Amino acid sequence: MLYFEVLLIQNKNRYSVVIKSYFCIYVEILINGYKWSFKVGTLNDKVFGELYNKELLWLRPYEIEIFHTLYPIELNVYTYEDDGSDITQNQRDTFINFELNKKNILDNVEKEIKKYCYENFQIAELESIKKMVILKCLKIIHTEIGEDRQLGFIFDSIFDPELGIGVLVINEQVVAVGVQDIVL
Repeated sequence: MLYFEVLLIQNKNRYSVVIKSYFCIYVEILINGYKWSFKVGTLNDKVFGELYNKELLWLRPYEIEIFHTLYPIELNVYTYEDDGSDITQNQRDTFINFELNKKNILDNVEKEIKKYCYENFQIAELESIKKMVILKCLKIIHTEIGEDRQLGFIFDSIFDPELGIGVLVINEQVVAVGVQDIVL
């Protein structure tokens, strides 16, 4: 059962928010045109570390260097349960294998993004690609033991601002590059 209570108190045009919850949740509050986002509760996973919940995603800040640029991104661990109880050992293994093979995987992702940009937009220069394709997150896709290890790189793209670019990696090999839908 979910218990969630928000109490908004106004005191001379100042607002206080009191939140009580027995559940980990990500909260966004909009008051007088100002937006606040924060996390309530976390999950501490033995492999992923401290994660916070937002709409079936367990998130934490993460950094990846690609295209000779260090990107501060979100590590997204996708689950079907809000409490994170279904983070699988296969997802943990996916992340461990990514960490162990990070340089090779990122080199291949970079190569395939360059190829994709050249084939679809006739852009070949790395500096041009860096300005038009920006890494936003690394998603650890929900898979079970015995299934392939899957992760997705999600990029914003000036070429396609609505759909962006996604790179699907299965068992440490880049298998597809296309719109973000391939990893969502």
